[in-house]
Amino acid sequence: MDSITRKLVTEEQRLNFLPNFIGRHFLQYETAIYNQMSQSNSEYNGGYWDYYTLSNGGFYMALSQTEPLKMECVGNYFEDEMSADAGSIGVNLFVLNAFAWQVDENKFSTAFHQLRDYALDHPEANKILGFID
Repeated sequence: MDSITRKLVTEEQRLNFLPNFIGRHFLQYETAIYNQMSQSNSEYNGGYWDYYTLSNGGFYMALSQTEPLKMECVGNYFEDEMSADAGSIGVNLFVLNAFAWQVDENKFSTAFHQLRDYALDHPEANKILGFID
């Protein structure tokens, strides 16, 4: 099986990125991402987020920074340092899971599984999975 690849969304594509993937819930999704990052990283106070599409049809938002993040999930006692990309994937998985349960649209469950499949091949897969477990 081919590995799943990501592609950075261009500046011209950014405006329609979330509406295309999320639909009418795109503002709630974006806000939920920022809120989840704030809950998971006490040092987070905003920043620029890159958007990525995945070759399997998935997507995610990633905090654009080179410094690692101190991520924690109080619900499962996870606490570890992760790259901004890995931490962002974890945050997106949390939010996609919540939307899959709260919004009656199958696309959120599908998007969760597409991103999780990508995360399984990520260099920090064990940390991502520990964070969302």
